[in-house]
Amino acid sequence: PVLDGLRRRQSLRQALSELRGVLAAGLVAAEAVELSPGVVTTDVEEFARDLERGEPEAALRRWESDFLAGLDDIGGEAWREWLDGERARLQRRLVLALDQGSAAAAAGGRWPDARHHADRWRDVDPHDPRAWTRSIEIRLDAGWRDDAADLAAAARDVLGDAPSVADPELAGLQARLVRRPDHLDPRSLLTPEFVG
Repeated sequence: PVLDGLRRRQSLRQALSELRGVLAAGLVAAEAVELSPGVVTTDVEEFARDLERGEPEAALRRWESDFLAGLDDIGGEAWREWLDGERARLQRRLVLALDQGSAAAAAGGRWPDARHHADRWRDVDPHDPRAWTRSIEIRLDAGWRDDAADLAAAARDVLGDAPSVADPELAGLQARLVRRPDHLDPRSLLTPEFVG
């Protein structure tokens, strides 16, 4: 037992020494081991800072996967409730970043980036008609009409009757895609020998 205690203290000293090598003065070890405030930041904090600075695309570059992915089962029920709550909170922030990022990219005429952000938004929340609307609008504005029409059909499959109720804008886009383009004159489809 005494030998085990000595080994544990030696292992702790070794671990603290290695941490000091990485964290320098940021590690305070006296009665307890603590980190000085601001020494270590997390990707979650940086994600939030990017959003606060109005830099949604910088925030989106940080997002790689769900918060603490793969750690669902390391604790009990209280852990899972906390983890689910944090993930839901961060997902709401992600949707905000995707909304802002897709709008900013579209405003700048960066259509592939705008489409990428809008499509990620749809992946994150496939039942949000606003995400479908943004994806379709971007494709129309970029001149990708066939792609927009395919996406409108997919929206009907996923959302059912929801577009007309939840998002009149999406319903309007779908109706616009079904109509023939205004600039198309049916007479232009006739060959000269059949005119008149």
